[in-house]
Parts: sequence; C-alpha cells; structure tokens
Amino acid sequence: MEWLNEHTDNDFGFFLVEIELWTIGDFKPAPRFNVVEQPNEWTKALRLSENLSETERVKLSYWTKYREIVRSTPNFLKVFSPQKPTKDHWSTLRCGTSAYHIALLIDTQHGRTGIEFYVPDDKDIGHKSIENAQLFEKALGLKAKPFDAKKASGLRFYKDGCKIKNNEGERPGFIAEQLDWALKMRKLIEELQL
Repeated sequence: MEWLNEHTDNDFGFFLVEIELWTIGDFKPAPRFNVVEQPNEWTKALRLSENLSETERVKLSYWTKYREIVRSTPNFLKVFSPQKPTKDHWSTLRCGTSAYHIALLIDTQHGRTGIEFYVPDDKDIGHKSIENAQLFEKALGLKAKPFDAKKASGLRFYKDGCKIKNNEGERPGFIAEQLDWALKMRKLIEELQL
C-alpha cells in the first residue's frame, strides 16, 4: 500500500486497514479498525512539484500550507470542504450549488491575496452580487472589483502587500485572513439569498 501511495498520481489514495475483534468480559466481540497505511499528500505534492515552474511550485506550496491550516480550523471545516492543493492561482470553495462558488486567490506577481464570488452562467445572480458590492466591501474590508464577462460574472477582492514568493513565514497569516473572508462572504451570500 505504501508503494501504491508513492507511485500513483494525485487522484488516487490507498488505505490499509487492520480489523481486530475485541471482547471485554462476557460481551460479544466488537470490531476495532486500525489504519496501517494511508495516503501521504505531502509526498504526492512533492512528486507533482518536480515538473513545475518556480511560480507553480510556489502556488502548490501555498495551497498545501492552506490545506494544512484548514485541517486545524474546525469552524471553517463546518462550512467548507477545501480541495486538494494545486499549482493554480485559485482554490475553489463549493457553496452547495452549481450556480456559483467562492475562490481564494493568490497573485504571486503583484504580491497580493484575494477572494472571489464567481458565477459561471447565471447573470441574475452575478448582477445581484455586483449591485450589492458595497455590502461585500463592508463585510470583507476590501474594495470590490466587479466583472461581467460574456458568461461569468461576480466580484473579486484583493489585498495588496501580501508577498507570496520567498515569504513562507507570512503565509499562515495570509491564509487565516482568507479563511475569515470566506466565512464572511458565505454568510453574506446566505443573507442576500443568492
């Protein structure tokens, strides 16, 4: 199992579970499950990073740290299930509908972090979010950058002064702020009934 976890791509993970039967006194035997082997995301992320550019490695490293921090943030995990780390400049957070989602953003070139309310097709929802941009700005403490493309629409928000490259020590603070923004955005989305 360890070999499979080390040599398969990032979409697969293997568990080896040992089952024991325990009896206490005159009670019937009960099963106990022990995890012997489990997927190691860090190893897979490291393998994935071998063929990436320096910028892609920085993004993968950031989202790997993000996922690590999220795992120890129970109030965030009650609302969102984060995706696996990628080499992209965004990480998607599902909101229980296919009509829209929230995305956490990083901009390694301009040294900024951000968040986005992204509506892929529904112009009514996208335009309603744009009309309420001031409410989003107030909740997040960030300036809205509305977008209305041919299909997608919504709002983006960035915070400058967040150097991502060669600044690993500051990343937990950036990530904590993004988690807070996501929770505030989700609450506002629910209040606006988008």
